[in-house]
Amino acid sequence: MEYGGAISGTIVRLFNELIMQAEISPDKSFVLSHKRISALRASGVTADATDIGTSKVSVLARAVVEFWASTGSNHDKEAALRLVERLILQLIGVVDNNEPLQRAIEQNGIDARWLRRLALELVMAIPSTCDDTDDARSEWLSEMQNSVRNLGLAYGHGIGERRFFRRPPNNNWCQILTNKSVPELRCATVHEAKGREYEAVCLVIPPNRVPQNHTEQLISAWERDENDESKRVAYVAVTRAEKMVSIAIPKAYRVRLTEILDKEKVPWVIHDLDLVE
Repeated sequence: MEYGGAISGTIVRLFNELIMQAEISPDKSFVLSHKRISALRASGVTADATDIGTSKVSVLARAVVEFWASTGSNHDKEAALRLVERLILQLIGVVDNNEPLQRAIEQNGIDARWLRRLALELVMAIPSTCDDTDDARSEWLSEMQNSVRNLGLAYGHGIGERRFFRRPPNNNWCQILTNKSVPELRCATVHEAKGREYEAVCLVIPPNRVPQNHTEQLISAWERDENDESKRVAYVAVTRAEKMVSIAIPKAYRVRLTEILDKEKVPWVIHDLDLVE
């Protein structure tokens, strides 16, 4: 699937049509990319909803949404709960920002079942949606902070739920709590898909961005049949598929990719996403 400009939800809309024609269930299909942001944007998530920042409020909002997402896997729910568990341990002052969570649990004698129960209680108490208005944002923040207080935690020195979950300076964090943040199909990074199998996979290759030149590096290594990290990532993605692979690629690289496929006698069909818009 060749596309011009930026990655957009057109990729997944066409992929969805292709898997339906092949009688493949959406539940057995996945959208993969090296970076999560590319997979999300290809899955119909707006750019604002993929750029919500790194504040503690943003982290908790993302965890709540990913836990309740209908497209989420058990792996996604587990990852979301681990984020919440880290926030809880930060609140009680027993984990550093870069310290592995499991090590903090073991070194501080934390009961893992107690911690998981608190994380579940918090995720289930916080609203999973929020309208994009000042009043709605204020109400969501208040409910979230009250839910944290209701856990009855003994906070670390100088820490309180309102200070810890301080309102971010901009409103991007709210975007993930709107419907604009819900992917049309399940998506993940290629790394997260290792060891799994799906009937259909859509690999999203982003536009080349200097100075990294990752896409150029991938295509060049593929053409020369050389080992390269970007090529290994692509190999992991396409070998997850049992029946069909779709590759979304910038127009500038379409000819070079189809020449590679022809050389290896791989059957392919081209779709111009600009004509699908």
